Amino acid sequence: MKKRLIPALLFTLIVGGGGWVFWREVAPKAHQEEAADSGPAVDEVRTKVTLSPEKVAATKIATTSVEMRMLQDIRQVPGRLIYDDTRHIEVKVPTVGTLADVRVKPGDVVESGAVLAILSSPEVGNARADVLKRRAELSLAERQWTWKESICRGLKQLVNAVEEGRDAAAIVADMDSTSLGAYREQVMTAYSRFRLARQLLSNINALSDSGAVPLSTVQQRTSELNAAEAALKAITEQSLFEAQRECNEARVTVDDAQRRVRISEQHLRTLLGYQEDVQADDDMQQLSYVELRAPFAGTIEAKNFSSKERVTLGDSVCVLADTSLLWVAADIREREWGALRLQPGQAISVTTPGLPGVELQAQVYYVGRQVDPATNAVPLIATIANTEGLLRPGQFVRVALPVAAPVESIAVPDSALLEHEEATFVFVPGVDGEFQQVHVTPGLSSEGWTAVTGIEVGTPVVSHGAFALKSELLLEGEE
Repeated sequence: MKKRLIPALLFTLIVGGGGWVFWREVAPKAHQEEAADSGPAVDEVRTKVTLSPEKVAATKIATTSVEMRMLQDIRQVPGRLIYDDTRHIEVKVPTVGTLADVRVKPGDVVESGAVLAILSSPEVGNARADVLKRRAELSLAERQWTWKESICRGLKQLVNAVEEGRDAAAIVADMDSTSLGAYREQVMTAYSRFRLARQLLSNINALSDSGAVPLSTVQQRTSELNAAEAALKAITEQSLFEAQRECNEARVTVDDAQRRVRISEQHLRTLLGYQEDVQADDDMQQLSYVELRAPFAGTIEAKNFSSKERVTLGDSVCVLADTSLLWVAADIREREWGALRLQPGQAISVTTPGLPGVELQAQVYYVGRQVDPATNAVPLIATIANTEGLLRPGQFVRVALPVAAPVESIAVPDSALLEHEEATFVFVPGVDGEFQQVHVTPGLSSEGWTAVTGIEVGTPVVSHGAFALKSELLLEGEE
């Protein structure tokens, strides 16, 4: 039994020892060869990519230097184009009537003062007739005042001649063409009596010295002279007063007639909506016609009535708007609260899907003073030019609102920034077609540039073709 165990143990030791030697010498070499065939023992992170000159030319790689720029936080908010309410009006009829003619249609461009429609209105006819009547009354009052004023001037000349004691016949001859009215007879009669009484007294005084005429006769003639003089003075004073009063009354009548003319013309102008000079020789059949005219140059946006339709006070015949300038309406909410610093006249950018790639400029018109409870926002209105007519009221736009003051920062073009696995980087060109991946930390973006840290000012970065370099880098990493 013992003799059989010994050979078996020896065989086991020999075989086992040889296996250990084989495992120790051969297996590691095989493992090393397998590892050598599969690649490096530890994977290296690739940060460079090299392109041949042909690939660089085909990719059209371009670079831009990192620079210091003033960047501003700008938020995009939705907005709408609306009419400028100072250039948008509904042309309404001033009174009840019938539209004799409507001369415009939507889309028509009209000049200021152009006739849009003609309304036939009895009220307007009455207003025109009243204007003519008031003007006739004014003309009559002015002629009456002119007459009274000339009498007043002539009477003063007559009284001056009387007070100078000139000969009555000479006075009558000199003032033959002067307007005096009834005062000519009154004053001249009193003056003639006064001169006669004075002449009689003068004659008696010559005889009284010789005693041929009694003293009583002299006294009687003296009394008659005094009475004639008093009567003349009374008549001249009363005549001057009456003439001046009549002249003043005529002036008051003229002033009143002028006011009534202005009132009637204002009433007519209110009805018509424009100034009109009514003439007495105008066609009576046209007195009731009203021309509805454009208050400013613009475009007919809508037409609500046609010819021969009956309209009432306040009906809108058409809508006129000058769309060469529109309003941009947007809301400033709490997340854009910094935009409340915007001042009237400040420029802001506007874009619209209807004009892709086009950035329009608008000017702030006003920023609201209170928060709208319905929208919890403050309204913003800006003006935008539309001289080419490519914009339309109601059109959707995007409004760029600056919400903070500009900040100077190290910046790179947005086209240079790339992302992969939550990392942001740029490519910096080297020599012989080599491009180095440089990680940066992005910050504020504005107007195509982004603030970054991790790179120095003046460093050139790939701004065109960067995505092709990223693809090349990822492909090389998978090989």
